[in-house]
Amino acid sequence: HDFPAVDQAADVRLQSACRRNAKWNELRSEEGLLMRRAVFDREEDVRECTFRPRCAGHVPKHVKRVAQRMREITHNEHFVARLGENFESFRHIYRKCLFNKARREFKKGAISAALDSLKKNFGVRQILDRFSCFHRGCGRELDQSAEMCGCGGYYCSTHKPQSVHDCRAMKKELLERAKRAKAKASEEGTITIDEKFDSKTKEMGLIVDVHELAVEVLEARKEKRRQRRYLERLNQNLARYGPIRLLQRPFRYAMCRRAMVSTKKARDRSSSSSAPRFAAAFGSGRCQTTLGGVSGTPCACGLAHRPSELRFPSGESGPRRKEWLKNALANHDRMADVRVGTEAERERGRRAPQ
Repeated sequence: HDFPAVDQAADVRLQSACRRNAKWNELRSEEGLLMRRAVFDREEDVRECTFRPRCAGHVPKHVKRVAQRMREITHNEHFVARLGENFESFRHIYRKCLFNKARREFKKGAISAALDSLKKNFGVRQILDRFSCFHRGCGRELDQSAEMCGCGGYYCSTHKPQSVHDCRAMKKELLERAKRAKAKASEEGTITIDEKFDSKTKEMGLIVDVHELAVEVLEARKEKRRQRRYLERLNQNLARYGPIRLLQRPFRYAMCRRAMVSTKKARDRSSSSSAPRFAAAFGSGRCQTTLGGVSGTPCACGLAHRPSELRFPSGESGPRRKEWLKNALANHDRMADVRVGTEAERERGRRAPQ
């Protein structure tokens, strides 16, 4: 109890009365009068008032639960424990933290780590589909103001009418697509995250940021794969035509004299006219090839007619080209999931085998 006692003996009597859990209005003993005098100021209230305070055993159970809850909330340890690790109890703050971690990984240059983090904590596939037109063959980019159709898809202004995108058929297709995605997730043992695209909530701003980051990550991975295909195509050409490829590019040690003379004449004519340099045709002569392109009948001599056609045996080496391509493929495989000029690339380069 919280009633002030007169002395130690009175305090013992008050504690005894509280433990008996007697009804307040029925207490007419000395202990009861003592408790009532501790509450009321006037003597007539002590004798006649029927007020029953909610204290000791008279406190209802729901009030006790609220009081216990308030003690837990106001206590620092309980409050921190209720937040959870990385604010797991507060969904928006927790997801914002996960997004910042993925963005930090991408800025460091780790493409795969950023993409895996996004796929683990967000519905990346749903978000990418949300910001592109669902109509087949369209894929036009949409903004967050696009509204959902009755079939569950999002469409651009051209394909928004239901008669254009065949709303009934599209609804069945989207349902089947969702079932296949859930079946695939259950087979792989992964958890599917269903995103809510409500523009009136603060989650929409986070979803827009996730979409922008996902597009950047996928573009970076696409560029890495394009570089890999280029090196593979070059490797196939090397195995098919050989490292030197004399049939396509024969050795040419000097420039054709007639081409040089014709080039000088074309330069003189272009300087006196408004025509671009090297754009005018060559004068009369057997060689009709210019430095800027081919004009008329090409020359039949075996010399070079452009500086790019010059090729010398001392500068060519088949083993060196094979070794260069082999090292290029190995270096690309080692840097396949990092961006160029980032911290991750520098760190991966320091760990490269000597």
